[in-house]
Amino acid sequence: MKRPVPEPLMLLALIVSKGSVRGKLTLHRIAYEAGLQYGWVKYSFGPYSKDLDRDLELLISSGLIRVIEDGEGVPIFTPTKKGVDVATSLGILVRAKSKA
Repeated sequence: MKRPVPEPLMLLALIVSKGSVRGKLTLHRIAYEAGLQYGWVKYSFGPYSKDLDRDLELLISSGLIRVIEDGEGVPIFTPTKKGVDVATSLGILVRAKSKA
């Protein structure tokens, strides 16, 4: 019986598949469009999940995702080599419907 993949690992796989994601709003939107199962709330700027923010912090503190700020202070979420290795070894692939 195949076990479901935990959402933090699905989020990691999504970021790995995109290469990097610029901005939290974009990350929330592409995770929503990819069908990740978070408790989504509709806000004026788009879907938001407090649980996604928690999982993102977990991935950052685990060294799987790093945050780089662009020249305008917008965070760019990029997988580390360790993050790519983890997502690849698990064979997880998540594709967002959007081109963001």
